[in-house]
Amino acid sequence: MDKNKQDKESLKPKNTSKSSVKLSLLSDEQRALFDATKSVNESFGKMKEVISNLSEEQYKSLYETIKSIQDSLERSLAPIHEFAKEIDKKNEELSNLLKGFDFSSKLNEYFKEIRKTYREAFDIAKSGGYLISPEQLFEIAGIITKDKEKSVGEVLTTVYNEEMFENMLDWANENTYFRGRKTIFEESIKAYLNGWYYLTIYSLLPQIEGVIWDFLITHLEKEELNKIKGSPKEKKNILIEDYLSNTPESFFAELLKEGFKDDSIISVLFADQNLLECNSDEFNRHSILHGVSTQFATKGNALRIMLLFDFVLSAIRYLEKP
Repeated sequence: MDKNKQDKESLKPKNTSKSSVKLSLLSDEQRALFDATKSVNESFGKMKEVISNLSEEQYKSLYETIKSIQDSLERSLAPIHEFAKEIDKKNEELSNLLKGFDFSSKLNEYFKEIRKTYREAFDIAKSGGYLISPEQLFEIAGIITKDKEKSVGEVLTTVYNEEMFENMLDWANENTYFRGRKTIFEESIKAYLNGWYYLTIYSLLPQIEGVIWDFLITHLEKEELNKIKGSPKEKKNILIEDYLSNTPESFFAELLKEGFKDDSIISVLFADQNLLECNSDEFNRHSILHGVSTQFATKGNALRIMLLFDFVLSAIRYLEKP
């Protein structure tokens, strides 16, 4: 061979297929996809080859098997298709229904009814000398308004059992001023459940004033505290006039303010009283703690004191909420 021709031949690129050149440029992921596609194509090719070599009888048998599987699958899916159609239909019906439904007005009506029930229950209890905190009211409002044949005292002394007092303790534990009085309250509950009503009243009555005083010590300057004469009535009035009266309007605040009005049990208990004019069954803090009143220990009065203690804790908890 001519030397020049040999040199030209050596300069020609080697016989490399286009596909191999392209493959070298692929990433690992692309190469894997290429290999998988190639494998599938080869499998289909082999399958076609097998099918083409089947006898007419074998082909017919294979066709009937595949057709049977297809029919079975369609029958299995039929209920699902029907269910999907039914869902679409119900969705359309619901959508049409909701178009004419005013959620906000219905919701307002619902809450008005709830507030009406709670307020009615609160007023019934208050008229019987029982102040129920909003938290407790949410538990028993329906019972109070439903059972009107009995006196509210009968209803409440039946409702308040150990479980209800546990619920009351759970709420009370959230109050900073309660923690130092927890044992006193727990033992008062035990005394009440055992029918020892004198013990319940004597142990809890001073704590109502004590909780209010602790709150005032925390929130008033020393100079302001020195101006307070010390009567429980004055402390109660400061709590109402300086704090509760300035809280934002809400249903919760409305109930708490109502509970401190002059016709409520706390006002009766904390009223100024001349000991010379007291009767032995007088239910007043002054006459009880000075030993003038001695015939006051009924189940109803013991429960009144326990509920009042919880009510005052609720008011203070509300005032100190973030």
